[in-house]
Amino acid sequence: MATFFLWMKQDGKGCDYTIGCSELLVELRGATTLEEAKAKVADQLEYFGVDDKDTKLLDAKILTDAVNVMDIVGARISRLRADREESIVAQKRRDLERLKKELGE
Repeated sequence: MATFFLWMKQDGKGCDYTIGCSELLVELRGATTLEEAKAKVADQLEYFGVDDKDTKLLDAKILTDAVNVMDIVGARISRLRADREESIVAQKRRDLERLKKELGE
C-alpha cells in the first residue's frame, strides 16, 4: 500500500536559518490512490495558509513510494558504536603497554 506525502516549499531561505525551515512534508493520511491524495491536497493547502500574505508557495509536489530505511540507519549506528568501542579498547591497550613500560613490567 502506497503512502502519499505533500511536499511544499515556501518563498525565502528559511525563518531562523534552519535548513529546510521553509519546507514542509505532510503525510496525506487515508489516501490509497493518487487521485485520493490529490483530493486531500486542497485541505492541506488551506490548513497551512498558503494564501496568507506572508506565505508564498513556490512549489508543491505529491511524493509516494516511501521506503523505510531504518534498517540501514540501525546498521550504521551499530557499526559506529562498534568502531567507537574498538577505538576505546585500542587506546586502553596502548595505555596498558605504556604503564607496563613505566613500571618495568
